[in-house]
Amino acid sequence: MRDAMIVMARPDGRDERMTSSCALSLAYGSDENSFKLETSPREAPSEGWRVYVDGTPWGGIVDKVKASKGRDGSPRVVCSGRTWQGILAGRRLT
Repeated sequence: MRDAMIVMARPDGRDERMTSSCALSLAYGSDENSFKLETSPREAPSEGWRVYVDGTPWGGIVDKVKASKGRDGSPRVVCSGRTWQGILAGRRLT
């Protein structure tokens, strides 16, 4: 997904910043429910942060952050984690 405003929030839920200069891909299904966010090093969230598109069900919690290089060789960061649906799927609600 491109051209959407991505909100990045601290682990306590406080919104920290918004950006559209990133790429967010989400996968849903019984064995997926994960996301990948690629952005610049200065805008990358840390592990435990929340990322989401306001007003949509798209988002989740960052579980892993890894340095990478973009197609043009520029430094990039790839963050991956569980979507909100993936978090709920991993819990037993009673």
